[in-house]
Amino acid sequence: FTGAHSTTNGSASLEGYLVSVVSASNIVDGQVVSVGEAKYEVAKTTLAEDPACMGVYSTDNSLMCIGNGTMLVCKQGGNISVGDYICSASDIAGTGMKQSDGIYRNYTIAKSLTAITWEESDTSAKRINCIYLGG
Repeated sequence: FTGAHSTTNGSASLEGYLVSVVSASNIVDGQVVSVGEAKYEVAKTTLAEDPACMGVYSTDNSLMCIGNGTMLVCKQGGNISVGDYICSASDIAGTGMKQSDGIYRNYTIAKSLTAITWEESDTSAKRINCIYLGG
């Protein structure tokens, strides 16, 4: 099972990247004006530990937010072990990193199911299996 939310700004350039919420379709002048699920405008996350990070953008204009999946991570937070929490990174837009502690926080986006030991020369992102923890 993987839970998802709908987006308003579909783009192949976002596919597979962590995204943050920019706005919601059911908000006018700062007020929620309709009942039901909103559609979200999103952009690649660029902030470390971004609480607006909602999930991974998928091919069908949806955000994968809870359940099994994959995501891109960078070495910014260090080596990743199975079970480490993942949050958004700022070194490479749209990627995650190992969270600095083992406490579930408002910016925790996933739990890693893949171990990665980074080489000094690594500069690109790598894909891991994970469990999305909400968004």
